[in-house]
Amino acid sequence: MKSYLFALTLALLCFSSCGMKQNRAVKDVIKSVEKTNKTLPIDYGVYSLDKMEVDEKNNLCINYLTLDDEQRDFDRFMAEFEETALTNFSMSFDGVNRFPEALVKSKLDLKYVIKAKHSNLVKEVLLTAKQLEEASKNKVSTKDLLIDAVEKLQETVPVEAGHGLVITDILIDGDYLVYKAKNDESEIPMQDLEMAQKQGPVQEEKIIESFNTSKDPSVNYLAKLLKEAGMGVKYIYYTDKSSIQVDAYVSPQQFKKRVRDKK
Repeated sequence: MKSYLFALTLALLCFSSCGMKQNRAVKDVIKSVEKTNKTLPIDYGVYSLDKMEVDEKNNLCINYLTLDDEQRDFDRFMAEFEETALTNFSMSFDGVNRFPEALVKSKLDLKYVIKAKHSNLVKEVLLTAKQLEEASKNKVSTKDLLIDAVEKLQETVPVEAGHGLVITDILIDGDYLVYKAKNDESEIPMQDLEMAQKQGPVQEEKIIESFNTSKDPSVNYLAKLLKEAGMGVKYIYYTDKSSIQVDAYVSPQQFKKRVRDKK
């Protein structure tokens, strides 16, 4: 009888301890969600993250997204989203972002509510706590994370970069992330850009400054991945009006040394 009572007491203590750990993890998720909501909405190109919330009663962490269905077909986007949701979650374990780890510990399910901006169609995707736990065990390399980030960036081009420049392509080439920038010479003639580049690393300084002054979470995340992967950045400026091409480099060593880490 005594051994039974001891075992029962031990089981209750273990259950209570597990419950306390889970409650702490839920509180960590709530704090993280509250912090993130202060930065929302965040535009990711064809979709945006508008709001996050924790529904403790239904054991849910909910992400609300809006898709620009004039840029991307809603059904096709949803098919891709459902197919890659777990993989993308496993990729979020980057050693810096603590939210995925806290979410797994909280045992909360993760729900995405995706609304089409123009048609008002709405669909939901649910990832259970068990699925999230399994996904967290899949290790993803920094290079894989970088490739995934670049693929998402490629969906946003062409995009105007100001001063008569349009980013037409973004790709990985060896140890560099390459931006191809078309110059219509309305503000800066190619000859002037070429001359300035010969006189000093003006464009390189601008590249470093653009990363250091960015408040865009996606840009800061990209910088972190580049530094971890030991890569630099290269801009290729070109025009349709001449054969002149100007290349601006920030070497992997300089990028790691001079681009500041963001919290």
